Amino acid sequence: MCSSELMRFLRTSLGVVLAAALACPAAHAANPLAGQRVFLDCQAATEVTAPQFNAWYWFQHYQGRDSTKATLIGKIAKVPVAKWFAGNSIRPTPTKLEDRFLARVDDPQLGGPNCETPLGAGASDPYVGNYPVIAIRAMVHEQCRGWSGGEWNTTSSSGLYKRWIDAFVKSLGRTWAGGGRFKYRDSAPYPDSDFRAIDRQATVIIEPDALALTGKRSGCLSSQGRRNRYALLTYAAQKLGSMPGVAAYMDAGASDWMRSPGEAVSLLKKAGVRYIRGFALNATHYEYTKSELRFGNAVAKRLGKHFVVNTAENANGPLPRRFWKNGSTKSKWCNPKNAGLGTQPTTKTGSPYADAFPWISRPGISSNGKNGTSECGRGPLENVWWEQRALEEARLANFKQPFWPPRPL
Repeated sequence: MCSSELMRFLRTSLGVVLAAALACPAAHAANPLAGQRVFLDCQAATEVTAPQFNAWYWFQHYQGRDSTKATLIGKIAKVPVAKWFAGNSIRPTPTKLEDRFLARVDDPQLGGPNCETPLGAGASDPYVGNYPVIAIRAMVHEQCRGWSGGEWNTTSSSGLYKRWIDAFVKSLGRTWAGGGRFKYRDSAPYPDSDFRAIDRQATVIIEPDALALTGKRSGCLSSQGRRNRYALLTYAAQKLGSMPGVAAYMDAGASDWMRSPGEAVSLLKKAGVRYIRGFALNATHYEYTKSELRFGNAVAKRLGKHFVVNTAENANGPLPRRFWKNGSTKSKWCNPKNAGLGTQPTTKTGSPYADAFPWISRPGISSNGKNGTSECGRGPLENVWWEQRALEEARLANFKQPFWPPRPL
C-alpha cells in the first residue's frame, strides 16, 4: 500500500496523476475478471462421485422424471461456480485432479444447452466458458484454540503445505499436450513431458476460512500456529501473485466475522495480501451483499487493493437470530433455512474496489457437521449434495431463471 508520506509528496508535485499511477495501485485499475466467461464443468456430471456433489447430475436425472425438481436444480446447475480443491481428496498434492480439471477448461469434451453435447477438439462453447475460478483449501481446520495447526501448518521448505502450493502452481501454469485428447487415469499423474507451459488466465480464492479463524472472534491456533499460518498464506500469495494471468484473492471471512475493517486489514497484511490482487468476502457466509460491499470498501481503501464478494447463497442475508439453534451464531452458516441463491456472477458491482460477485460457495452442498458432529441439526454431516437444501435455495432465489448461456462477467 502507498505510504502517507509518499501520497503527501505526490499531491504537492507536478505530474501527480502520472506519478500516482506509477507508484500506487489505483482503485479503478483494469479489472481482470471483466468480460470473462467463467468455466462450467459439464464433465463433472459423469464422474463416479457426481451423485454426491454435482448439480448437473441431478438436473439430468430429473429431466423427464420430475420437471419441477429439474427446473429448480437447473437454477444451480446453470450458474458457473468456483471449483474447489479441498480436503483429503486433494492431498498430498492436487496434481491428478487439477490436471483433469484444467484439461476440461482448455479442451471441454461436453457442453451444449443440457451439458450433454459432445464437443470436438478445440471447440468453443458459450455454455461452458473458458475462465476457471478456483478455491483452494488445503489447510486443516479440525481443531481450534491452542492447536498448533498440525503437520499442514509447518513452515519448513519441505513442509506439506508448501509442497502442495508448489504442485498447485505448477499444474495451473501448464496445459495438456500429450497424445490425443486428455483421458483421466486414476493410477498416477501424467509425466511432465505430456504438458506445456502457458500463461493461464484464472481467478484463485486462497484458503476460505483460514485467515478469519485466526481473528479475535475465533481465536484459533496457538500463537506460534498463527504465525505459521500467516507465513504459509504469504507463501501461497507470493507463488500465485507471481503468475501474471492469475487474479488471486485472499479469503478474509465476512463482515459479521471480523470485528472491524481494521482487524481485517491487519490480518491481510500479515498474510501477504500485498503480493496479490486483493481479498475475498462471504465465501462461507450468507451476509447481504450490501454489508460486504460496505465492509470491503473500507478494507480495500486502506490496503489499496480490490476484492470479490461471494453471492451464491446470500439472497436473503443471514439467518435471523430468532431461528438460531440454542442461540449459537453457528446457525448463521450451518445450513440456514432462509438461504437463497443470490446475484448471478457479474463485474457490475457498483464499487471501484469490488471486482466481481462470483459464486464461490457451492449451493446444494451441506454445511452441517465438524469432526463427525452435527452443528446445526439438519443435513448430512459431510460436505455433500443435499437435495432438500438445493431445492430450498432455488425456491428462495432472487432471480426467476438463470442466464443461459451464462453471461460474460
